[in-house]
Amino acid sequence: MLKKRKLIMPTDEEDATINAGIAADPDANELSQSFFKHAIATDKLPLKAQRVLAGVRGLQKKTKKESTTIRLDHEVTTFYGKGKKGWQTRVNQDLVKVSRIHKGESAWVKRDAVTGELIIHPSRE
Repeated sequence: MLKKRKLIMPTDEEDATINAGIAADPDANELSQSFFKHAIATDKLPLKAQRVLAGVRGLQKKTKKESTTIRLDHEVTTFYGKGKKGWQTRVNQDLVKVSRIHKGESAWVKRDAVTGELIIHPSRE
């Protein structure tokens, strides 16, 4: 069972110190009645604005990527430029292409029936 919390109010002296600090801070402005008169309750905002204010991320536009560890030959990491910006993205893009070939979804890359090598359509080289 959760323990009920007790609110401890500041003493008059502590309250005076807090208010003095607020008054000395140029960035701390007292909110006026006019502010509250024109304020909009967050539950009245459009749903997208509510999500932004709450720090909720929107729906993923693409399928979510998974974090994994893979050991690659030095030749592969050199080819893709390991350490250079976007190298993992380039590896991922090529792996997606290969997976689509195996599923028969790629029209511009085929596997040679005799040798098993990948054949790239001339317009894509």
